[in-house]
Amino acid sequence: MSKEGISRRTALKMSGAALSVGVTGSTAGCLGILGLGDSPDVYRNWLPDPFMFDRDHYSVGYLQPAEIDEHRRELERDMYNDLSDAVENQLSFLPMRFREYEDLLFANQAWVATGDYEVDDVESELRREDFSRRSAYEEYELHERDERLVVGVNDDAILVGPLDTVQYFIDAAEGEEQRYHEVEPEFELVTDAVGAGTFATARSHDAYDDTNVDRGRFEAQVGSGATIEVDGETTTISVGLAFLDERDIFTSDIEAWTREDSLFDRAYDIEVDEDGRLATVEATLDTRDLDTIPL
Repeated sequence: MSKEGISRRTALKMSGAALSVGVTGSTAGCLGILGLGDSPDVYRNWLPDPFMFDRDHYSVGYLQPAEIDEHRRELERDMYNDLSDAVENQLSFLPMRFREYEDLLFANQAWVATGDYEVDDVESELRREDFSRRSAYEEYELHERDERLVVGVNDDAILVGPLDTVQYFIDAAEGEEQRYHEVEPEFELVTDAVGAGTFATARSHDAYDDTNVDRGRFEAQVGSGATIEVDGETTTISVGLAFLDERDIFTSDIEAWTREDSLFDRAYDIEVDEDGRLATVEATLDTRDLDTIPL
């Protein structure tokens, strides 16, 4: 959560390294996520153990396009347009507009999506985009352009990404593989703290060796998460920072960060607190002043 968020005049870089957008959905039986509200399980239940990718950690982003579209008149116009254009461009082979996606999850160069679509329409569009049908996986029909770009679709969700990643996500959603938050307590800690929201981002990571206030990095920090909840003309920012030990938390450093980071430029009622080895930041701002999204 440094100053490298999405600004009103900066188009999203939605590639694997910068922002691999994944879309969160609900699979029948394994997830009741359409009723989870602000629970982080709306996206966590899709996320496989990092070990599946030969990694210890990874970053996750989540957003609610239909909800964002409902507040487009309150949001800064250029930021809304940059965000909606980036999503539609990245998923140009799907027949859906930005406002038709209910949930989008992105992680590890893969997307999971729920929204307003018909499977037949999706499959017809994929054929026009030179995808070919391959064998089904679990309850998903898989369509392949090549092994690096596969689309899995059923009535509940659409998954996009490399073949093995799509399969890992499906397995996690079905409860057949361990999930990120089940094996990484730091990821569970920060996502429990911040929930879901209109926008969310979270990750665990190796402990930082030093503090860099400008970048929002603190010595002995091992995880971070943030949500932005847009509610009409008012927006709430929630941040969770996990540390190795409660003695590693220096709230003065975190308060200094809130004075430096663009996310808090126009925020008010900023509160920094700590609970065990978790530090939290809560802030409020007028929605029209939201010009950075920490995805």
